[in-house]
Amino acid sequence: MIDDANLPAPDPRALVEELRQLLGLRSRQSLRDRTFPELFTLLADEDRATPDRRFAALTRLLDDAIAAIDDPAHRHAAAALVGSGPGRWRTVTQRGTDAASAFGCGWDAYRRKRASGTSQLDDTLDALGAALSRGRADPSSPAPIQEPGHPAPPVATVVIGPAVSDGPGIEVDAVNPAERHRHGSRRDVITIGLVILAVVAGAAVAWLVSRPDPTTSASGPRHAEAAGDGDDEADDDQPASCIRLTNRVGDVGPAADDELRRWAPVFRAAAPDLPAGVDTCAGVLTHEMDLVLQPVSDGTPQGIGALVAIDGEPPGTVFLHHSEYWTYRTYVLAFGTGIGPPLARADRADGTWLVKLGQGAIVGGPKEPARLVFGVVFATWTDRDGVDGEMGLPVSQLRDVPGTGKVQDFQHGRVTIDYLDPTRVTWEPVANPAGLLPLDSQDRVLVADDGSSWWVDQDGIRHWIPTQNDFGCAGALGGTPEAEVPIIAIATLEIGEPFRCR
Repeated sequence: MIDDANLPAPDPRALVEELRQLLGLRSRQSLRDRTFPELFTLLADEDRATPDRRFAALTRLLDDAIAAIDDPAHRHAAAALVGSGPGRWRTVTQRGTDAASAFGCGWDAYRRKRASGTSQLDDTLDALGAALSRGRADPSSPAPIQEPGHPAPPVATVVIGPAVSDGPGIEVDAVNPAERHRHGSRRDVITIGLVILAVVAGAAVAWLVSRPDPTTSASGPRHAEAAGDGDDEADDDQPASCIRLTNRVGDVGPAADDELRRWAPVFRAAAPDLPAGVDTCAGVLTHEMDLVLQPVSDGTPQGIGALVAIDGEPPGTVFLHHSEYWTYRTYVLAFGTGIGPPLARADRADGTWLVKLGQGAIVGGPKEPARLVFGVVFATWTDRDGVDGEMGLPVSQLRDVPGTGKVQDFQHGRVTIDYLDPTRVTWEPVANPAGLLPLDSQDRVLVADDGSSWWVDQDGIRHWIPTQNDFGCAGALGGTPEAEVPIIAIATLEIGEPFRCR
């Protein structure tokens, strides 16, 4: 057993150098398998037992340190570069561009050496290194950690819930008392981080009052309103995404061009009409994917959505929840902007919704997440009355099926586009999709024919499995995964929160 109290303090320069090495890692496996002697001195001895334990503990360590960085610009930059958010595994240039946006410059300028011999990137890494050193865990009471994909016998805790939420979930078996202690300690760290944020917010309020033109630059942490009146509960209610999004709807960065400044009043005017909680915090207005948009918290634990500009008379905006934004973003980054920009959204009384695009739509509902319908499939779908017609909601994305063509599944059947003649579109209804489910599908992993994986619990509720680690943990709970189950059959089951191991 390693005595944490006798471990040497990490060397600050070596610690920053290891953080620099982290920038180049683009997969979980590479991060798990890499050795970081200085960073590892900040971990409890139990957390160094296996690569997976080190990976999970190191992720938490970095996120807690990022939250404790005093300067909001460096906090945003550090979260973009090495945080565990949804963009962590992008290229260094993509993450660097996101980080540099907090300083109103590009990636090259952000990492370029100044007359002092350092760069703004160096300053961000120094700030993170200092936060890590300040937040070194108390070695007197280390607690064992349950890791993704490695349930520790005889007791395992599995939480079915949002990936970034520490809230209550569905638990399998008993909860280890030491695990409860770890979560309590983690809440203490978060509380300390919130206090630091409140101090920064107070300074931001003073700056806001004194600046001559509050409409032309970012207005600082959104937490300021809560911190200013001493309401601690308001900070506790902030979504996790507010750690990265420290501005308000309509804010622009110091290097914003004239077009962004023209749009700023339009975005500010849209804020009161946004869904409850959406205007809690935001990034700054930016140009992305041929759009003028602003990243915003969507008011849920899951993540970051966007407010997008719409040209017209008068000009307006359309709001995208995180699932809609990332569905659109993923497609555009891979294939370009051929589907057109977001134009309008419709939220229906039955819980289904549609974001109209130039050449299609993003569609979803209470039982199905956001999926893209476009091109000839969209024409076929709308000809059959869309959500209300014989096809229903999409339950998969458009994909290639060798020997068949391009296919997309809906609640009541499948659309197929012929490979040789793309104008030939076939709709094949399925009378009883639930009849295609395996007889023993409960307490089991089902791998759909579209490549997605699902944990079906004892109540017959399906939970999407986001990662390979989660898949391994889910597989350990049930029998052999069932492969090639039609997604149209799995979609007949009630949907719950994503399956995550902790």
